[in-house]
Amino acid sequence: MAIIFGTSNVYNAGGTYWQEMCKIDTDKYAIAYRDGADSNHGYVMVCTVSGTTITEGTRVKFNVAVTAQITCCPLGTDKFVVCFQDSDKQGKSLIFTVSGTVPTAGSEQTFNTGDTYFIKCRQLGTDKFVVAYEDRTASAGQSRVATVSTTTATYGTEDVFNAATTYNVWVAKLDTDKFVVAFKDAGDSNKGKTVACTVSGTTITTGSEEEFDNNVAEVACCQIDTNKVAISFQDQDNSSRGTTRIATYSGTTATYGTADVFFSTAANYLSTDSYDTGKYYVNYGNGGAPTSGFTRDATVSGTTITQGTQVEFDATSARPLATAVIGTNKIVVGYADVTDGGAGTAIIGDFPASVLPIELNISDVWKPIDTIEINVGDVWKPVTKVEINIGDVWKTVF
Repeated sequence: MAIIFGTSNVYNAGGTYWQEMCKIDTDKYAIAYRDGADSNHGYVMVCTVSGTTITEGTRVKFNVAVTAQITCCPLGTDKFVVCFQDSDKQGKSLIFTVSGTVPTAGSEQTFNTGDTYFIKCRQLGTDKFVVAYEDRTASAGQSRVATVSTTTATYGTEDVFNAATTYNVWVAKLDTDKFVVAFKDAGDSNKGKTVACTVSGTTITTGSEEEFDNNVAEVACCQIDTNKVAISFQDQDNSSRGTTRIATYSGTTATYGTADVFFSTAANYLSTDSYDTGKYYVNYGNGGAPTSGFTRDATVSGTTITQGTQVEFDATSARPLATAVIGTNKIVVGYADVTDGGAGTAIIGDFPASVLPIELNISDVWKPIDTIEINVGDVWKPVTKVEINIGDVWKTVF
């Protein structure tokens, strides 16, 4: 069933860039971003959610300098890491602990001394994460694994996953000792590639590069099972259409399913995550000016994708750059609202779950009903919500 969004909430009135979100507890998330109204310094904020209502916590400046390429991921309940490019272009990180909605940072640490771009981090386990990035000084895609004690990260040896110019890096966890990096290989005609890596302690062993598309622009990926990743991308050889392929892993070797188009025109500002086993969603803009913001969910069987309904969460001018799953069937999407001066904006979405099982008896066997449609003007339309009135209160049953 289609996602249902609440009302959008402005969390930063100034121009907002490089925003990223991560869950730190049920109905609680952190957002990191650059505030264009404050000399492009870096900020974090922790927010709580009730239903679709967002309550903002204390805004904390984490970097008193120009901050870019921001990413964050959880490390455990009320603990997260922010990785970013500092004004000297080096890759830096900070570990935060949270009390209520107040984040407190540890000491700043450097994970890469070269010019660092396209930074992405992902949690591997409690107090353990991987960060992947382009080292532009070395003209290579690299990654490092870190373990965390209190607010101090101990980084392992840097590992090269692509010995060429590497853009649009994304990371998906497969297990506590395995992750996948998806990227655009600018050193090989902008091919879309993945590399699966295994981890022992903080030592990374990189598998072989594998190509999922011949010519990509943006790339995003997420885990949908312990051996399965959904890779969404802008397909440059197909009019920049939004496209997804499923990769199933045996060891560090991927088998790709058929490419599936989720948006039939140019899609940009991609972000993605999985909200249940075998289920994921993609946020994207329509590639135009102004840019509308959309979310579309999908389910996966084997490597076959069944697309859900596309839902527009902003009809004017949105850059949907950030997202996180924050509860059962509940997500947050962060974007810059260009019509509001680039204000940082967040919105909560719920994927409806059946409150009551709806079943049909066929030959004395009860079968669950997965979809309901209604005929309007000789066209079958999906029903996204069914309610019944119980004691003058409407209850969702589908």
